Amino acid sequence: PQQRRPQQEQLEAALVKHPAKDFKDDPKQRWKAIAAGVEGKTAKTCLRRYKALAAAVKAQREAGA
Repeated sequence: PQQRRPQQEQLEAALVKHPAKDFKDDPKQRWKAIAAGVEGKTAKTCLRRYKALAAAVKAQREAGA
């Protein structure tokens, strides 16, 4: 299942709204809060999407793009 544009925007907004520093004691709660703001997605799918995006950004930086 692919992330649609509105869901991507919801994910980005939720990441900003729920920064990691606010969930140091329980990171799983952060992903549950993020998923609550992304239509039709679970904490697991949001985390998976985040990791895929982070890897893509890292690869781009390493390639010098």
